Amino acid sequence: MIGINANLDKGELGRHAVVDFGEGPVHEKIRWAREGAERAGRDPGAIEISLNSWLVRVVKRSSDAADLLARIGSRFEVSADLLAASPSVLVGTASHCIDTLLARREAFGINRFQLDAGLAPADVGSLAPIVTALAGN
Repeated sequence: MIGINANLDKGELGRHAVVDFGEGPVHEKIRWAREGAERAGRDPGAIEISLNSWLVRVVKRSSDAADLLARIGSRFEVSADLLAASPSVLVGTASHCIDTLLARREAFGINRFQLDAGLAPADVGSLAPIVTALAGN
């Protein structure tokens, strides 16, 4: 199993780390891991890939998600669109979050998502519908 993480060489979650958790850098890190496995004579498709989600919120309405992403984006000087597309950000209704995780599993090959890292939800119970829907998948 490998974990995909942001570069925290500055010792904190700042703009640099948020950008490093964007789609392009995450694809690149996964490519490096698979290439390394292949060079080591291992099956790159057999790698378990884990990703920490640094921002997770389940909201009632899509507009709430857009507002939160805009506020957090402003805090880290990145666009709300960059955050919404980041494989390490999960913000939306429970249904949206489920669809997003399934799509990320397909697009990135991520097998495991940690949903309580970084700016974890105050109420982890809000994740129950997501965990229930994806259990065993």
